[in-house]
Amino acid sequence: MGRLEGRTMVITGAGRGLGRTMTRRFVAEGAQVVAAARDLARLEEAIAPLGDKAFAVAADLGDPEGVDRVFAEAEKRFGKLDVLINNAAIYDFFEIDRVAPERIRATVDSNLLGPMLCVRAAVPLMKKAGGGHILNMTSEAVRNMYPFLTGYAATKTALENFSQGIRQELRPDNIKVTCVRLGAMDLSEEGVALSVDLELAPKLMEKMPGAIAFGGSTLMKLDTVADAVVDVLTLAGDTTFDFVELRPTL
Repeated sequence: MGRLEGRTMVITGAGRGLGRTMTRRFVAEGAQVVAAARDLARLEEAIAPLGDKAFAVAADLGDPEGVDRVFAEAEKRFGKLDVLINNAAIYDFFEIDRVAPERIRATVDSNLLGPMLCVRAAVPLMKKAGGGHILNMTSEAVRNMYPFLTGYAATKTALENFSQGIRQELRPDNIKVTCVRLGAMDLSEEGVALSVDLELAPKLMEKMPGAIAFGGSTLMKLDTVADAVVDVLTLAGDTTFDFVELRPTL
């Protein structure tokens, strides 16, 4: 029997990267997963090997109607919700005085509004089930200020503050809230590459070495991070992790 046997989950940003890896890892541990992201074709490819243990729902998580559709599908297919993992995020480098307003809005919608809307939709289902667990995935960028990544860092900082508040709010309902702050991960096997404007690239290369040295020179494997998240979710029921930070050892 897997360590997550019988758990029903919603994972956002599940089409690639860490979201894809977690989805596959959790199903291997016995969970049932609703995988959510914008790109339905990518989602369906990601969960194809998982059979009826995973179901894809394409949605813009900055849109309340799209979010409601994800959680309605979770209740319809699996009858309950135990775990929400807010993993989807936009990682966008830009100069604040040159960035288009649409890129700022996209960052805020994906990284902050989306998780808040997902929590809003998840909590009634968790209360109905007698409890649950919300994991909000954040970043070392909160304390390690990478140049030109200020929008991402600001939204992740806000998500950590949001996590602290709802933790107190939801504790009487037996709903745990864990903030998981992540360091740099190896996305090469997933075919994920950072996109940086050509004009910005030289400035980034000039300013990045100090920030990278602070965060670590190696990259974490996605499977290792997924294993750590399973550990967080399977801690004994009378205890919880409020905050976990994972970073490269070197």
